[in-house]
Formats: sequence, structure tokens, C-alpha cells
Amino acid sequence: MSKFFYSIRFRIHALNVGLVFAISVAFLVIFLENSRRTNSKHLEDIAKKTVQYLNADIQNALAPAIDMANYVATFADDYDLEQNTHILGKMLPAVSSAFEAYYGTTLSRFDGGWFATATDWDPYSTNPNWDQLKRPWFIYAMQSPGKITITDPYEDSNTGEICVTIVKTVADSTGKIKGVVGVDIFLDKLTEIINEHKITEDGKSFLVDANGLYITHQDTSKILENNILEDMKLDKSILKKQGIKFRDGMYITFIAVPNTPNWHFVSIGSLKSLDKMDLTPILIIIAIFIVLSIIVSFVLGSRISKPIKKLTDDVSKLGLSDLDIRVEVNTNDELGILARTFNKMTADLEVSIETSTRERAEKERIGAELNVAKDIQVSMLPCLFPAFPHRTEFDIYASMQPAKEVGGDFYDFFLIDDNTLAAVIADVSGKGVPAALFMVIAKTLIKNNAQSGKSPKEVFEIVNNLLCENNEASMFVSAILGYLDIPTGKFTFVNAGHNPPLLRTNGRFNWLKTEPDLVLAVMENISYKQHEITLNRGDELFMYTDGVTEAVNNKGDLFNNQRLLEVANNYLDLSLREFIVSIKCEVDKFADGAEQADDITMLALKMKYHK
Repeated sequence: MSKFFYSIRFRIHALNVGLVFAISVAFLVIFLENSRRTNSKHLEDIAKKTVQYLNADIQNALAPAIDMANYVATFADDYDLEQNTHILGKMLPAVSSAFEAYYGTTLSRFDGGWFATATDWDPYSTNPNWDQLKRPWFIYAMQSPGKITITDPYEDSNTGEICVTIVKTVADSTGKIKGVVGVDIFLDKLTEIINEHKITEDGKSFLVDANGLYITHQDTSKILENNILEDMKLDKSILKKQGIKFRDGMYITFIAVPNTPNWHFVSIGSLKSLDKMDLTPILIIIAIFIVLSIIVSFVLGSRISKPIKKLTDDVSKLGLSDLDIRVEVNTNDELGILARTFNKMTADLEVSIETSTRERAEKERIGAELNVAKDIQVSMLPCLFPAFPHRTEFDIYASMQPAKEVGGDFYDFFLIDDNTLAAVIADVSGKGVPAALFMVIAKTLIKNNAQSGKSPKEVFEIVNNLLCENNEASMFVSAILGYLDIPTGKFTFVNAGHNPPLLRTNGRFNWLKTEPDLVLAVMENISYKQHEITLNRGDELFMYTDGVTEAVNNKGDLFNNQRLLEVANNYLDLSLREFIVSIKCEVDKFADGAEQADDITMLALKMKYHK
């Protein structure tokens, strides 16, 4: 069962079902978002229509009072108090029966006093200095002469009730303003009207003024005392923007009411009451869609995974070294192409393994032969030390480390007679087998001619001509050959294009600077120059090949001559063997793991005493 969960078949099912589920969730989210936007637009439309109905109801409710104000302002005679009072007395019963919120009507003179009044209230009787010109209702009327105006709510000074006043200026026959007619109305009726206009069933509605103070509220103690902006923690700018605001699962509408002194209709309610949509059919459709996708994915997954399983089983057999296996997937899709490619790969692999086996056997054979050649090369070089244990006048030590299995560097030393020691170090151009073969020839020629009694100069001149013959590979040899006269310490040598040796005298190494001649095997009939020095007691001669000074590290830097001189002077009090081993360790340390690019050969000769 656990294998199924890691199979491609399961991944196909999971991908398909996951994709369908993601699409379904995205569809549901988009659907709900569109529903929310639709509900928002619907809510806004309902709010606007509610305000229209509200405005109509307010205007209808105020119509008797407005008609009364218009009538009184039109027919009032400012010189006949009795007639004006009679007019108000006739209208009062009709207005009171038509509008139960009616409180009273006054007809105020512009220059003080009353035209007429329909209430028992007379402010002059209690305050002779009372000035109607400073009253809000009087100021409202004077700001819009000849027009019906509704004041903001205020507390009536006589009854202490909250009311509004419908006001209009009164003019005589010449159009001169003589006063103001005011019809006082309690807010009870407006509160009742506002409470009847709700956008949702659980909603609440209010009237607020331009600053957010409640004009109507179910709790009458909050009228003109509390501010909806503070209660709801809203910015005052919402009164100017109007519209709908959503917050914490609630809606809040602010819409201006026409024909009022900048009043706003506010409705607050829960968004849950708007979301009446039944999502059950949609969820059932999504569930059916997911079930169908699972069925389809299982069918398609089986058709896809069966050839893959067949291919997997056959590849597993290949892992058991069954190269005769062939996959049989006869389709024209990618799996068929993969199967045919696998079959070709298997056939090519079989051929490649056979070829690799032959090549590996050939390399092993060549490697074995190179190891034999290396052993032969090493055996040709003096490798037993001390080399002359019976000779105490001098000491000599040498080593050679080829860059490949066999190299082109070589050294040699031998006694020509009891009093003469020959020492040679050489570097053949190139590496590997060709350089090693050329090295064998050069070494043999040098030793044979030196042992025949010829001087170093004569030996190099003869060997040079012999090496030039049939040198179609254009190989060459740099070398130093020297004879040590053991009784006197005189060292006679020839330098054929080789690196300058280091000579230790007076306890320090310095360069043995001589002008080198041309390397061997480049040009026939070359005359070589012979040099002489004397090795006193304790003097040492150190010869080497360019594999030492041209050793390279990982940064591409060379070991170089200066570093060799410094290192040599750091190991002065060592035996010749310890000295050469120390130099090799310094080279390896400098290379820091970089591959050895050239053969490294060193030879040291020390004069102990003269006879």
C-alpha cells in the first residue's frame, strides 16, 4: 500500500483531484465575492429607495404644517391682531387632527411682539428683553426669505421637548418683510417614521444632523446628546462621501435626506441578514464534479501508469545485469518513445560494456608494462646509498620522481678510476615513454664515453652528434656532466643548457653562475666549454632539474629560483639525504595538492676532506 502512495499513478490522481478541488474552491470564492458585491449593490439600492420613501413620508407628515405656514404667511395682516388670531384659531383644529405632532404656531413681528399666537406661551410676560430676532427659527427664516425652511432640532424653552420649527417670512402687500411665521412640531412623529424605515429586518435607523448628532433615536436620551460618529468610531468625512461602509460583519449607510437642513438617514445592520443564499445546490454540484474527476483520473491514471510500471519492472531487471531485456510498450506517445530509447540504450550499453572491458584490459596491460618499464628505469639509476661506503672523502645522494609512470629525467654517478668520480644530471624534453627511451639512450652514451677516459667536454661533443642522428622527434637533452678529482677536490664540468647548480661554500648556498652551452641533440658539431672549481672540505654542490623551480601551485605561481635558494639555506645542517628530502617536502607543500607537471630530479655532492 505504501508503494502506491509513492507511485506515479497516485501522483496523477492527487494532481487531478487537487487541481479540481482548487478550481472548485476558486469558483466558490469568486462566486461568493460576486455575491458580496451584488449584495452590496443591492444594499445600496435599497438604501437609496428607502431614503426616497422616507423623504416622501416626512414631507407627507409635515405637509399640514407646511400648508399652514404657507397659508398664514400669505393671508396674515400685520395690522389686525384679532383677525390673525382668528385665522390661527380656525386652522388649529384641522392641523392638530391631521398631524398629532403639532405643537403650536406663532406669527412674530419683525420689529418685536406678535402678530398672533396659537399657544399660551408669551415670552414677553416673563422676559421683557426677549428678542425673537436672535432665535434660531427666526434666523433660519431670514436666511431664506419667502421659502419654507425646517430648522435643526432644539429644546423648546417652554416645554423642554425636542422639536423642529417650520418657518417662513411674512411680507406685506409691498413685499416688505414684516415678520416670521413658525409652526412648532415635536419629533415624536419623525422618530416613528424613521423607525419604520429599515433596510434589513435586524437593522436600526436614525436621523443625524450635519455633525452626526442624533435627531431621532430609539433611546430618546441620546437625541442631541450623543454623536453617531463617536459611537461607531467613524470619520466625519463619511457624511460628505455618503454611501455604504462595511465593518466587522456589519453595514452602515449614510445618505442625505432632501429638503432638510443637511440631515442624514443612517441605517445599521448585520450582513448576515443579507446573505440568504442557499449554497447547498452549488456545493452538491462541486462534490459531483470532484467525484467524477476522481473516477476519470483513476481511468486515465491506470492507462498511463500501466506502461510506466512495465518499463520500471524491465529497468529493474537491467539493474540485475540482464542486458538481454527489451521493453515492450507499443504506443506512439512519449512512453513508447521512452521504451524504444531504453531498448536502444540497452543494446548500446551492452556494446559499450564489451568495449570498455577490452579497453580496461588493454589499459591494465599497458599499465603493467609501464610499471615494468618504471622498474627497469629505476634499476638503471644508482639507488643504493651510501653509494661508495668505502670512500670517506666525499658523499653523494640523488633522487628522481617522474611526473608519469616513467620519466625523461635521469642522474648518474660512477667512478672512472680510483681518483675520479663522474656525476651527471639531465632532463630530456617531453614526458612519458618517448622521453624515457631517449633518456636511456642519452644515459648510456654519456656513461660509455665517460668511462673510456674522455673529458666532460669531449663526452658531450660526441654524445651530441650521436643524438642528433635520426632525431626525427626533435627531442633534446639539457645536462651537466662533471668529474671530481677526489685527492684535490677539483671539479671539472660542462653545462649543456641546464639549470645553474647551487654551491655551498663558507656555510651558505649561492648560485654557481656559468654561461650554459646549447642543449644536446639540437645541432651537430657543437663545441662545449669546460669549467673548473675546487670543492674544499664541507663544500656542497646541489644540482636539480627544472621540475623543482617550475613546480606550480593551484594559483599558477612557480616555486622559482629565489625560493629554492632560500629553502636550501634553511636546511644547512642536514645529511645529503635529509637535505634532498626536505627540498622535496617544501616543493610538495608549495604545490598544495596541484598535480606534478614535470619530473623532479635532484643530486647533491659533498666534499668531506682531501687526501
